Amino acid sequence: MATLLAAAFTFAHLALSVPAGADVKNTGALHPPVLPAFSHAIGHVALDKGAAKNLFDVSAEGLPATGGFVYSVFLENAAGSSVFIPLGTMTTNTPKPGGPQLWNLNLDGGAEPDPLLGVASLDDLADRKLEIRNNAHVTALIGYVPRLVAGAINKTPSLKGAMYMQRDENAVMVAGDARAKLIINESGSVEELSILGAEFPILGQNAYGLYIQSTPTSSIYNFVAGLTFDAKVDGKNQLLLSGLNNAPKELGVPHMSALAGRTAQIRDSTNRVILWCDIPAPAAKGSVKNLNEKAPLAPTASAGPLSAAKAAVTIKFNGKDGRSIFDVAGSGFPVNASSIVWVETGNNTNKFTRAGLLQPLPSGKGKTNFHADTSLGDPLPDGVADARDLAGRRVQIRNNSNVVQMEGALK
Repeated sequence: MATLLAAAFTFAHLALSVPAGADVKNTGALHPPVLPAFSHAIGHVALDKGAAKNLFDVSAEGLPATGGFVYSVFLENAAGSSVFIPLGTMTTNTPKPGGPQLWNLNLDGGAEPDPLLGVASLDDLADRKLEIRNNAHVTALIGYVPRLVAGAINKTPSLKGAMYMQRDENAVMVAGDARAKLIINESGSVEELSILGAEFPILGQNAYGLYIQSTPTSSIYNFVAGLTFDAKVDGKNQLLLSGLNNAPKELGVPHMSALAGRTAQIRDSTNRVILWCDIPAPAAKGSVKNLNEKAPLAPTASAGPLSAAKAAVTIKFNGKDGRSIFDVAGSGFPVNASSIVWVETGNNTNKFTRAGLLQPLPSGKGKTNFHADTSLGDPLPDGVADARDLAGRRVQIRNNSNVVQMEGALK
């Protein structure tokens, strides 16, 4: 296995040092599915395009050879199609006595890509899924064809995204003060997904897992990986997944950008959702804009004891770290006032949902506040993904008899 790993990383190193205008090349890793028979297998797909060469090379080792098995390569006919075409049977050899058995399929059409690939350029193969299957039609290794790059990979734009997760409203009683931040990175040859969690209820190792929506509109969520519990720090759980030239294998997508708009959930061992967020698209530094809006809430004709009170609503979103804040602050409220914040369910819907109770502040003077901060794991009103979704909505303060006493609108 060390032989193939060395080959893969040598190829990756070459891709990092190719001068602009010369050959373009790249390599992508192949990984076994969750099948014990192939747990020791590893492979890679390599592309090398030049003036007189169009090399498409698939290599593997650690594949079980007993029982008369042979292996063939299958490639998607288009990225994401799930329709595969056969490219051919892999040849096998053992370079060193007692060494690993290597499997290989090499297609080089010279000045043009091999006709079996069905493309005019190797660039057209990017992000297609590739599988190595045995003659019993069992998939042994899977991966994605990498994108061809010219020049140094580590000079490509650094694309990142982050979003603080919110506690699920249906699990508030069991989630405690759990909070977490999801970070994605698609920079050069490295693609990563990480979760930094704190103050989780202490349930031990592998008590929490990451699940991701199969598509942005699907009700199906796929298990990705378990979070690691740090016994040295109470309630700390983390996860780091990394891939070379492609998204981490656990995610089942060619690149991190394919996850944008899907919902990520952290669930406990009973399958209960503890925290969630929508996965942001990886973006260049400074391209995701901040939001900071404030609007006054004015007393209505039914304000009663709040006729002389003042209040304002503020929403904030930090484009760099994905933090959202929703805040309603008031002054001049009667000491015994029971004031509840309500938020419109969309722009001009004239339907409202309860956000929470205004709490009197220790400073007195009738000051009161309702505050939701996703960096603390707080859920936002109406279950929105971030504070930007609240722009343009009306906000009300009602008493416990549901009388609207103050109202205003965000821009």
